[in-house]
Amino acid sequence: MPTFEEIKDQIRILLVDDDTDYINLAEMYFKTLGYNMDTVSSGEEAINVLKEDRHQIVLLDYFMPGMSGEDVVNEIRKFNQQIIIIMQTGFAGQKPPIETMKKLNIQNYHDKTEGIEKLNLELISAVKIFQQQNAISVAKFRANAVSKLISSIASNIKESLMSVSGTIEITNMMIGEALNEEDANKLSDYYNKNKQGLEKVDKVLTTIITELSDESLEVLPDKDVPEIIESILENELKAKGIKLNTNVSLRTSGYITGPIINVIFVICELILKIAKVTDEKEIQFVFTEDEDNWYLKVSNKDISKVNRNNLYILKNVAVSIKDASLNITDKEAIITLKKNK
Repeated sequence: MPTFEEIKDQIRILLVDDDTDYINLAEMYFKTLGYNMDTVSSGEEAINVLKEDRHQIVLLDYFMPGMSGEDVVNEIRKFNQQIIIIMQTGFAGQKPPIETMKKLNIQNYHDKTEGIEKLNLELISAVKIFQQQNAISVAKFRANAVSKLISSIASNIKESLMSVSGTIEITNMMIGEALNEEDANKLSDYYNKNKQGLEKVDKVLTTIITELSDESLEVLPDKDVPEIIESILENELKAKGIKLNTNVSLRTSGYITGPIINVIFVICELILKIAKVTDEKEIQFVFTEDEDNWYLKVSNKDISKVNRNNLYILKNVAVSIKDASLNITDKEAIITLKKNK
């Protein structure tokens, strides 16, 4: 799991306040502490910016001209249930009524008269909430993936055993007979199929055992990534009549170091969510690299149909994975994972 500082470096904060002096003070202070902070001066601007889904925490003034803080919170929650909101007021006499604070879907409250250092404590708490939210999401993705892997392994074992049975039967039929070229090729094909099937079973089992034992899968052959993804999704996509069209374009065979298994979980969740809404029969998955990064790209014309809040959760989980980021457009999503050098 990334450290607090690593999470802090990756998340973005939006400060919403109509007081220019306070914006300048807070922005300078928090950027000095290493936070990534953007600012706007009205509720209307805040809504427009937050719809871009680039921020994880909002520092929101309660009393502003036009849209009040309460109005902004209610509008945000129409399209984003996950973002962490800290409400602020400038004067003790401006505190919102207790009943108002109870009904608002916010995570914390800050009285500016208590000083900006107190607000930093609230932000530290918010970053930890973000960390916890994503740890829970990763655990859910992990459980879902392991469940599907177990289902996949059962199918593959059954298929491999049937293939082995067929090979034995053919071999017995040919005992004592001179094999012609056609029979020899047929027998060779059966053996190769068995070997490939059992190798796949072994690979999937290794992944399951690693995950169930809570070991961190920090090193993985890069060529295994698409195969593990296909194994997780195999039964689900088959049931929906959808093919995962995989294209791997790696410069050389090597190993991925880092939190690749969590990246795989995010990719699988994304593909499953697309599969639920798409009317196409294919989802494209491309795995490439350059000198600095690995790129895992999913393409489908119906990505925009996926529930917006689900996409936001996936993006935040990717943000919480060390050295990873997720960029989503209407038709494609790309996870970038930095190479450790």
